[in-house]
Amino acid sequence: MKRLLRTATGIHVWLYRATNGRIGGQIKKAPILLLTTIGRTTGRARTTPLSYLEVGKTIAICGANLGSDRPPGWLRNLDRDPHFRVRIGGEEFTALARIAELEERDVLWTRMIHQLPALRTYQARTDRVLPVIVLEPNNQHPGP
Repeated sequence: MKRLLRTATGIHVWLYRATNGRIGGQIKKAPILLLTTIGRTTGRARTTPLSYLEVGKTIAICGANLGSDRPPGWLRNLDRDPHFRVRIGGEEFTALARIAELEERDVLWTRMIHQLPALRTYQARTDRVLPVIVLEPNNQHPGP
């Protein structure tokens, strides 16, 4: 199953890049971005398609991992290096990532589940509180 998911993700990323997001840039009305991080143990770039919420000049994403009890790998990479590369459509930029604190998380979470109701299902699958991560554009850092 893991291999199948990895293959599907690879195809999604390839199609997204090849079409500047025209294919793979939206799932059920939720916009999709590509998030690239550097693996904390491998040191290799990893790209993941994720739904996102635009909030002014920042972007919010959720560390849902489909409701798994384990956080997604890209979130674990945040501890090692908070500089992520983000691609939305044909635009790429670096962003500084941080985990939203309580009140901010609650506001963002409410907006996110309105846009992507599946997040409720993911939250119901796990005891961990699904973190909301805020990405602040930061073109001063070269990123991954």
